[in-house]
Amino acid sequence: MENYIRTSLETHLFFGRIMKEHALFLLAGFPAGETGYREKADWFRQQFEEALAHVVCLADGAVWQEALRSEEIVTEFTEMAEVQTENLTGIPIDIRITQAEKRLRAGCPCAANSGMAQQVQMLNQKILWLLNGLIAFKENILQNVLTCSLYTANYPLLIEHIIREAK
Repeated sequence: MENYIRTSLETHLFFGRIMKEHALFLLAGFPAGETGYREKADWFRQQFEEALAHVVCLADGAVWQEALRSEEIVTEFTEMAEVQTENLTGIPIDIRITQAEKRLRAGCPCAANSGMAQQVQMLNQKILWLLNGLIAFKENILQNVLTCSLYTANYPLLIEHIIREAK
């Protein structure tokens, strides 16, 4: 059970940030007139940001030190990049999540209890649901870009790349 909890949380710490950033890239790439696509991209950004904040709360004391030191979760540049991205795009980024990730502590076996396992299982289900929705959204964007019925500043190769990462 401890391995299930730790592996789930470490995976979400890594990929949750990436999915949140993918939604941000999509949002930033749509022109102002594409309100439906902008709203949907922003909704996914917010959902993944909220999920990542929840993961960070659960992960404190439940992940390995190696994961925290790997710089795969957060680097010394992450917070600065988020502040600058928010300043340049006007898209809000909750840097408190990054600050909390920097303060994460490594785990102990006591973190593996049935309550925690149930919370992680529910989190896994929610994130899979969000992820499948984001993949479908990205595929819809790509299809519409390739048929010249949607404009975005994101090139089709980038959209293909972020679809593969999400899958």
